[in-house]
Parts: sequence; structure tokens; C-alpha cells
Amino acid sequence: MQLVLYCQPFAIFRRISKSRARRLEPKMQEIDRAGAAVVRTSIYRPDIDGLRALAVVSVLIYHAFPGLLPGGFVGVDVFFVISGYLITGILATSLDRGTFNIPQFYLRRTKRIFPALACVLLFVLSIGWLILFANEFQMLGKDIAAGAAFIENLTQWSEAGYFDRSVSSKPLVHLWSLGVEEQFYFIWPLLLWTSYRLRLKPILIAIGIAAVSFAINIAFIFHYPTASFYSPISRFWELMVGAILALAGSHPLSRKMRDAISIAGLGSIAIAIVIINPSMRFPGWWAIFPVGGAAFVIAAGPTSIANRKLFSSEPFVWIGKISYPLYLWHWPLLSFMHILVGQTPTVGMRIAILCISVLLAWGTSVFIEAPIRFNAPHPWRVAIPCILIAATGLTGLRVFVSKTPSYSVPYSTVADVKTAVHGIDRKNTVGTCGVAETNENLFYCAQDSRESPTRVLWGDSKAEAMAWSLFSQSAPGERWRLIGRAGCAPMTGMVRTWPRADNDSELCERSVQIATQSILTDPHIKVVAIAVASRDLIGATYARAATMETDENAVIDGFNATISRLRKAGKRVIFIIDNPTLPDPSNCMDRSAERFSAVQWIASLGRSQSWSDRCTLPIAKHLAKTRKYREILLKIKGANPDLTLFDTMPYLCDETKGICQIMKNGKFLYSYGDHVSDYGSAQFVGALIESIDRPSSR
Repeated sequence: MQLVLYCQPFAIFRRISKSRARRLEPKMQEIDRAGAAVVRTSIYRPDIDGLRALAVVSVLIYHAFPGLLPGGFVGVDVFFVISGYLITGILATSLDRGTFNIPQFYLRRTKRIFPALACVLLFVLSIGWLILFANEFQMLGKDIAAGAAFIENLTQWSEAGYFDRSVSSKPLVHLWSLGVEEQFYFIWPLLLWTSYRLRLKPILIAIGIAAVSFAINIAFIFHYPTASFYSPISRFWELMVGAILALAGSHPLSRKMRDAISIAGLGSIAIAIVIINPSMRFPGWWAIFPVGGAAFVIAAGPTSIANRKLFSSEPFVWIGKISYPLYLWHWPLLSFMHILVGQTPTVGMRIAILCISVLLAWGTSVFIEAPIRFNAPHPWRVAIPCILIAATGLTGLRVFVSKTPSYSVPYSTVADVKTAVHGIDRKNTVGTCGVAETNENLFYCAQDSRESPTRVLWGDSKAEAMAWSLFSQSAPGERWRLIGRAGCAPMTGMVRTWPRADNDSELCERSVQIATQSILTDPHIKVVAIAVASRDLIGATYARAATMETDENAVIDGFNATISRLRKAGKRVIFIIDNPTLPDPSNCMDRSAERFSAVQWIASLGRSQSWSDRCTLPIAKHLAKTRKYREILLKIKGANPDLTLFDTMPYLCDETKGICQIMKNGKFLYSYGDHVSDYGSAQFVGALIESIDRPSSR
């Protein structure tokens, strides 16, 4: 009989809901007569579970089908408000009754959070070992350790920016929100307890914290957007909004007013889900929509129209009940499938993954969470999840620190995987670049050790990727120096405003100044080659440093200013056109796990393209995608007739076949991302060197 009930989740929650409804009916009638908009009570509210369902479903749809709900990620903000409301209500009630107990509070949090999290972390560690390459597994170890310690938001904050791994390749990136919540609950209960002890009004403290946190959020969003998104300080206001609702107590409102508030709240959340998108500065002011909407829905009370008709409905309540494990499970499954197939999984596979996530969430809730949370207390019911979390976290840390190898080793039937690297041969180079002392603003600083360089390669990581071939192929009297910063275009007087990591624009501007000065003051330097990723020209916005006003011509004017200064100093300037953008080579390799027929079958279901479709690029498509980029370069060339433009495409692509490939002659042309390998750069640096003494080039 028990097994039958487990297999009928809707039936279980229908019985629970009806039972609770009968018990709570007198109290609900009392609330309705009083017109209470907010009630600080331990009474179960099914409508809040329904609101949880809306939040988690919006996140799931956004992750699986971002085009359908571009703002679905705001479901996390709704979760924050709900969490702040419920936990503060519990804390305030216990403080009012004089039964507040810090150890008991954290014990309840442990029973609520740890069981499902332990299952997911163990699963991710196991699957990661099976299918990830060694470097990917190492970074996963870092995320597992951070997730177990509830600091994944801080880890993502530190990684965000140019070196940030693709979100789709991070199976635990979603744990950032759990980190924010737990950091909040490490501080807020103590502050609330202190306010009661000092006979202060806790709601005023909550309002003050919310105001300061919101102000920091607004200030950060323009200058430190990454911090604004991941920092607990700039996110606490969202949980505090829920806390303020819980502390506010009852407020008599008419039924019409409560209905209006509930509809307004639902509408505000809907607007956020549909209108907001990742390109906007979020959270910032935009977060008011999901946060305010969630607050309105909660404040409207369980008997308001939207809460009663929609959020209290059985499907919504059922999903809300499993929302926490559902949130935990869905993203690792989507991420691992994306990694395995090397592209966005097919629509059918993504739908299947969401369905599997629901089943796993239900099973986790019924078989793991419920016995630990609701059965008679027993030390082992708490100790086991804690031990598993700690052991998994320590294992992840060991994987990260000691670079523990994974099961999966890359192999390819079409090219030598050992050639998908760059910078392997660095003999005859030293880590100096004409700067008096090592400067933190410069990521790349190297030069030929055999004699004083006469040529400089200046740029971002695209410059660094090809520098080593230039060093090895240079001739006496024509040695090279590398200088630059990752993600930083050598533009004078311009500041990147979006997207950027914290302090990146300031550091970039400073690095350009340092590099420019070192080049201009070195009389040995005769030639300067500039290499920068096309995305830094057409995928970003810039402002003039003097006025901080965004200008669509900033890129052109910034490069013109740099080139002009170099030419006036007697330097010859060459602009290296960015290489075609192909997939990361790892996406075009096979993994050891794919030797298993079951894994091959699953991977084939998730792929919508063949190897050829994924790992080659038609030249016509490349030219179409880079049309705007090339137009900018032609305008820069028009303003600087002596500028030489050197195109890498003819040396990396087969113009007779009209395609660009990721490999050639059994060797990979790319090392990581869309950066060329040593073999790839060797295909064109000879021609680049030859073009220096010619008035123009391809």
C-alpha cells in the first residue's frame, strides 16, 4: 500500500491538502473576516508553495529554453522573498514566545537543506569523474567544494569576466543562490535576536538593512555588475523584503484590495519573466518587478483571488513542495548533457531532462527529505547528510588542488588531441616586456631573450595565443615582445562599460596606458602588431573616459587615437584580423565514457548536428557573422592609410572548399575556445612576418 501511495504523488498531496484545509478552515475564516493581508503565524499556506512553483518553473524553462522566457532567471529573486518571509516568520514567532534557540534553528536548516544537496553533489562528482576531461573535472572540484561550503556565489564572482567558463559547462553554477541564502541566515537570526534583546524594533532594522543593500545594488550595477549579481550584500534586500512582510504582522484590507494586490503581484512577476533579459543590468532597478511582485502575492494573503485560484491549486502546490530538489537537480542534468553532446541538446532531449528532473525531485523529496525532516528525531538522520556534504566537499577540494585525474581521456579519430594546445615551446623567451617592474595590470608580458625586440605584439588573449609561434619563427634583428591584458582592447581614451568584470575597465585603461608608454619610449621598437578578439569590438559598449558618455564611434576613435600615437612615434602598425570562431576543440573530441554504447546512444539523442556541422564553419557564414566587425576595421583603415590589415582566415580555412575546419592534416588548429593552437598560428605567422615590409596585405 505504501508503494502505491508513493507512486501517486498527486493523490498524496491531495489528501494532505484536504486534511490541512479542514484543520485550518476556522483560522482561514478568521483571517478572511479580519481582512488580514499579512499574518505572522505558523499556519501552512499552500499559496506560498504555489508561488514557489511559479519561481522554479520559470527558472527551469529559462535554462532549458531561454528564448521562451528570457527573464525566467528572476524566479531566483522570487525564491529570495519567499525564504526571507518564511524563515523570519519562524524566527519572530519563536522570539515572541521566548523559545528562540540558535542551535535548533540551524538544525532545522540542516535537515531542510543538506539531504537533497548531498545527493546532488555526490551525483555531480560521480558523473563528472566519468565524462569530464581532466581540466574540466578539476574546475568541477572547485565548484563542489564551494557548493558544499555555501560560497558558490563568491566563487562565481571571482571567476566572472574574461576567464569565466561557459555557464553551460558549470553543473553547479546554480548553487550561487543557495550560497546567498545561507550567508543571509548566518547573519540575520543573530541580528534579529540582538534586536529583541536590546528592545529595538526589528522591522526598523530590517528596513534599514534592506535600504542599504538596495542602494549598494544600485551603485554596483553600473560600476561592479558582477558584484551586484553575486554579492550577498547587494542581494540581502530581496530576502529582507520578505522579512519585512513577516515582521509587519496583520493589516486589515478589504477583499477587493487583497484581490487587486494579488493580481498586481502576479502581473509584476509575469512582466519580469517576459520583459527582462540577460543583456539588461540585473538586478539593479529591474529586480523590483520580481521582488515586488512576490511581496504583493504574499501580502495579499491566502484568500485573495490569484492565491486562492492559481497558487493554491493542486498542480502548483505539488510542484512547490518539490521545488528545492527540483531546482538542485535540473541544471546538472542539462549541463552534463550539453557537455556530452558538445552543443545545446535537442528540444526533445531538454524536455526529457526536465521530466527526469521532476521524477528525481519527487523521489528525493519522498524517500530522502521527508524521512529526515518529519520522522522522529535521531542523531544519525542529521549526521549522515552532514558527513556526506563534508566528505564530498573535501573530495572536491582535493580534486581541484591536486588535479586528480578523471576517467575520461580525450581522443579523436580525425586529429591528434595533443596538438590542441598553445605555448608549449617557450624557449628563448623571458617574462619581461619593457615595463620597469612587474605590473598586475598586465596579464601578458614576455619577449625574446636572444636580443632586444624590434617588434611588439600588443593585445588580448588572441595575441598571446599566436605569440609563441612568432617568437619561434622570428629572425635576428626581428625579435618580438608580447604585451597586453586579457579581454582588453588597445584603445586610447575609452572605457568599456558593458559587459565587464569588477574593476576590469579601470585595469584595462591602466594597462593600455602602461603598454603605450613602454612602446613609445623604446627606440628599438619599429613595428607594432595589434591582435584583439572581435567580440571586444562588436560585443561590448564603450564610453569616452573623459566624459563617461557612451559613443557608438568609441571603438573606431579609440583605435585611431592609439594608431595615431604609434605612427607619430615612427612605429609601423599592423592590425591582425581575428581568426574565425569555431567551437572549443574539446567539443570536437570524444570522451572515454563514449566508449559505452549507452552513453553513445544518449549523446546521439541529444545532438542535432553531425561532427562536420559542429566542427566546421562555412566561410560565407563566417563573413556574414563578422560583417560589422570588418566594416569597423575598414573605417579604421580609411582613417589610417598606412595601416596594414592582415587577415588570418585564408591560412586557417580552405577557400577552395569554402569552409573553415577545426583541424588540418590531422592536427587541431585551435587550442581552447576560439583561440588558435601552436599549429594553427604556425599556418599564418610566416606570412604575417613577410607582410611587415610590404605596404599592404590581404
